[in-house]
Amino acid sequence: MPPSRTDKSNAHPSAAATAPRRRPRQPPSDTAADAQAAIPPDTGIDAAGDAENTTFSADTADAMHMVKQEPEDEWKGPLFLFYETSRLRGGIKKAIRGWEECEKDWVKCAKGWDKCEKALDSTTADYVAVSKGLLITEKRLEEARARHRELVGSSIACQKDLLKVSTSNLELREEMKNLKALFHCLLCDGRITEAYQADRCGHSFCRACLDAYHHIHDGCPSCKSIPLAGAGWPAPNVAVDLLIRQMTEIEEKSRQARA
Repeated sequence: MPPSRTDKSNAHPSAAATAPRRRPRQPPSDTAADAQAAIPPDTGIDAAGDAENTTFSADTADAMHMVKQEPEDEWKGPLFLFYETSRLRGGIKKAIRGWEECEKDWVKCAKGWDKCEKALDSTTADYVAVSKGLLITEKRLEEARARHRELVGSSIACQKDLLKVSTSNLELREEMKNLKALFHCLLCDGRITEAYQADRCGHSFCRACLDAYHHIHDGCPSCKSIPLAGAGWPAPNVAVDLLIRQMTEIEEKSRQARA
């Protein structure tokens, strides 16, 4: 027999009957006592403060009623909100500590940067001073090189002049040797005194040496040439005699200058 329409016990459950029950919305609480009353007694939570003795404000208590809760977890709403609040506070504190550490690091970096700037300024000043000194040194070095080149040029010129003088000296010595040979008497092996020429060959000897030689031999003692009879040989060699006198005077003055 079909159930009667008026039999409510056997009626098919409606959507309203099967819907989860929700706590009726309560007006916002203005005190912490109202927030405590809203917490189930078996949770052991004191809304008057957490680990830091903080109190729920009226807004917090009001937010507790605004949280959507499942039917089976309805009694966990205040606990969940308290946990989330504590967790957020911990995160904020951690972020603040991180920010403070970052600020300290920034201060250290700023001090280090100041030190680096001072060191850079000091290094720049030293570099500028060294650069100026280097420029001055290079300028002086270039001047010294120019003076050195001048001195080297003068030295080369002096060496050339000295070489010329030395060459002239050698030539003069050779000429002196030739003159000495010209003024040398082969008979007495000394300087000619009162030069006499044996023949027209031009060889000259001391007059005394030539007279002694002619007592034994005829002609020139050097080239053995025989003069013609009546040619007037031997004869005095006035030019050689004059040169010998001048040379003797020069040597005497040179000895006096060295003394």
